[in-house]
Amino acid sequence: MVSLLNQHPDISCESEIFSLQKVNKNLFRLPQFPDRETVRDKLDNIYQKNLKANGFKFKYQGQYDLYPDVYEYLLENADTIKVIFLYRKNRLKAAISKQNQMRLVCMDKPNNLNQDNFFELDKLNLNIEQAFNYINKREIADRKYYEELQKFKNKYIVAYEDLNNQTDLVIKDIYSFLGVDCYYKPSEKIKKITKDNIKDALVNYEELVEKIRCTRYEQYLEMSLC
Repeated sequence: MVSLLNQHPDISCESEIFSLQKVNKNLFRLPQFPDRETVRDKLDNIYQKNLKANGFKFKYQGQYDLYPDVYEYLLENADTIKVIFLYRKNRLKAAISKQNQMRLVCMDKPNNLNQDNFFELDKLNLNIEQAFNYINKREIADRKYYEELQKFKNKYIVAYEDLNNQTDLVIKDIYSFLGVDCYYKPSEKIKKITKDNIKDALVNYEELVEKIRCTRYEQYLEMSLC
């Protein structure tokens, strides 16, 4: 999403600036913006850029918990700020992607692979219990932040799957929502690390099928086969 938005000449979208952390001499990880004033200064700087649409990616739940002052700032401007809420329909695939993402981190690779640094990951041996726990937390978080979203006057809700499968149509609609030229066509640069067919993505696919059968998580498996 960030890549697609930033290709438009009238848009500036900073990436996960509020996930950045610095390490002190005792190796404790500290917030990049240590107090309310520095957070607000950064946000003022973002929204004062001389473009039609300025913003940043704010990832719940971690960044929301780490920087409550960001959300406070957004609420103060809830009538004017435009919010794009990106979520995933298939939370099982989200759990698989999360474990693949952690593999990349352990390999000292970037979380988002593109045309220049892309490589094929071996099939994942999914930690199924961990995946189910992730789904539970993701469901709770999605409900919570969807409710929070209702406090904003201007909002656009889009599914990750729709952004991937109908990129041109969705991004054109988002451009229109942001009030910029909606006929500009960006190119996709980010490469997905998890295969669309999860049977091809997992070493222990059959084990997953056995454990997920007749549980409420089975809906996500069926969704993956559509």
